Amino acid sequence: MKKAKKILVGTGDINKIIPIGNHLLIELDGVDAEILNDPKIIEETLITVAEQAGATVLNSFIHTFEPQGVTGVVAVSESHLSTHDWPEHNYATVDIFFCGDKVNLSVAKKIIEARLKPQSVRALIIIRGLLKKFVNT
Repeated sequence: MKKAKKILVGTGDINKIIPIGNHLLIELDGVDAEILNDPKIIEETLITVAEQAGATVLNSFIHTFEPQGVTGVVAVSESHLSTHDWPEHNYATVDIFFCGDKVNLSVAKKIIEARLKPQSVRALIIIRGLLKKFVNT
């Protein structure tokens, strides 16, 4: 499995920030439309990802579109997981933001791939943080 590329958003040096969390963006191509159209699979996947990665699930909301497609969000104490898909294009996006460092993004990505079974995956991790000059130390 290919590792996600990491970037720091904004200007400045990564050594001048105190990371607050990591934001994982995943694009999945070649996913079976039946999987993407099943709200139960999507919700169970997001909840499993959160729990297995070490997050605390607060609530979930899933919406099914007509004639096809699912969007959903799982709120966790550490922030959120969300997804939106296009079954007609066998394409889905997943957005995972976890504050702190106790939640494992690698586990999250592996579960997403195992459950949705895409033919290809693009992933990017954005390091989120505060500039040190704004943090009282």
